[in-house]
Amino acid sequence: MESGVEIAGTPSIVLAIFAAARYLKAANYENDVRAAIWAYNHADWYVDSVLLRARLIAGVPADLIGSLTGLTEGRFPVYARARYSAELRAGRKLRIYSRPGAPIVAVNDGVVRKVGDHLIVLEDAYGNRYTYSNLDATARFYPEPKHSANALGDRAARAIPANPDPAPRRAASAGAQDTPDPPARQGSLPVKERLFAHPSLPLARANGGLEQLLELRAGNGYEVFDAYFSRPFGLDPSRVRLRRLEPGAGVIGGTILGRARQLDFAIRPAGRNAPVIDPKPIVDGWKLLEETAIFRATGRNVLHGRASAGQVLLLPKTALERRVLADERIDIYECGRDDIRSGQVDRRVLATLAFLAESGLEPTVTSLKCGHSFYTSSGNVSHHSSGNAVDIAMINGIPILGHQEPGGVTEQAVRALLRLQGTMAPAQLISLLELGGPTLAMADHADHIHVGFAPRTVSVFGPSVWDDLLDRLGEIENPAIPADSRELSAPFP
Repeated sequence: MESGVEIAGTPSIVLAIFAAARYLKAANYENDVRAAIWAYNHADWYVDSVLLRARLIAGVPADLIGSLTGLTEGRFPVYARARYSAELRAGRKLRIYSRPGAPIVAVNDGVVRKVGDHLIVLEDAYGNRYTYSNLDATARFYPEPKHSANALGDRAARAIPANPDPAPRRAASAGAQDTPDPPARQGSLPVKERLFAHPSLPLARANGGLEQLLELRAGNGYEVFDAYFSRPFGLDPSRVRLRRLEPGAGVIGGTILGRARQLDFAIRPAGRNAPVIDPKPIVDGWKLLEETAIFRATGRNVLHGRASAGQVLLLPKTALERRVLADERIDIYECGRDDIRSGQVDRRVLATLAFLAESGLEPTVTSLKCGHSFYTSSGNVSHHSSGNAVDIAMINGIPILGHQEPGGVTEQAVRALLRLQGTMAPAQLISLLELGGPTLAMADHADHIHVGFAPRTVSVFGPSVWDDLLDRLGEIENPAIPADSRELSAPFP
């Protein structure tokens, strides 16, 4: 179905999706699919055509959608004016030219898989790999938020509403009672900043000495925090520590990975034996996003304002971060808000929280990345450690603890999450309930619902199919952008 409607700058294709859904529902789609489609266009050939297309689209593997999601939501790999040609270098590498020392940035959230001489390989959450080669220099460090000393206690403290009455100091028969001391404000205990006599020693550098050295040398030609990240990190620099950029480091989109005047950039999609693909159609799309500023933190998103539960699942990560942090229906502990501000929380987790809120199930979040151990109680690496999971201790102000009965708020929330499909479907839904699919009952989850997502690395295309897809993408003409809004496409002088 097509629609020519356009409201407040929202693309007609976005509106058409939800307009068509409402139309079909009004036409009794739930009970008679063919009749509902026929109501839109009174022609049997049209109904047959729509149903055939629906079957074809439904047959697209979810892992392919995930891989393409990562590829299409990336950002341009050079944070400066740049240009590139259509001719690829050996190994299907795209040569990108910019000024000397131009910042080379992570195109997506991901994990660094390889750091070598003039080379970095980054893997995103969907399993796509991006190779940056011919770098003049690789970054030695990347920023990571510091967490408060009492962060680990936040989840336990918030899982059950605290008793507002202070404990008695003496027997009630002892006469008049002393006025109790006012309760301490949460987080009011000072956290001492650790200073090192020899901050350059290896152990000291790894535990805060590096920041101490940078502060001492700031103003003497040294790069400080701002130079390690290409967009506002969302945190005060004093709340950030620098970690060595090495294999296994988790970085977010926009993190500076190195410097180069001539970058060789390559893409290998998710999946075993996947080929290196022509990156130009993908990079063209990233450049277009940067030019329009539709899905970037610097611009106003076209899906601003009130959105349906379905629409929030379409929002890009930067828009979801702002939406979740501003939504009064989503209660998040302060340390977890820092995780979101600094971009460490997976887009799927953010969309899940927004989805629950729009579904009338207001979540209280007690664990994201901050405040959760690296390993689970069973000894496995936790999804929380990579920002791919969330623990929810209350729904609509009702604690999960003691409310996992049939039909209760816990079951309502779990069943709502089971409706998520494709790339948005959780890999784990852990509580005391086992309702099929990814749900799992575990005794140590009596006080919260755990929602976890896993990277998707299943092979979805053969080499020739990827080539056909990229050739087809390369044939699609990109829309013209007004010259005054261009930044990355302008020829480098």
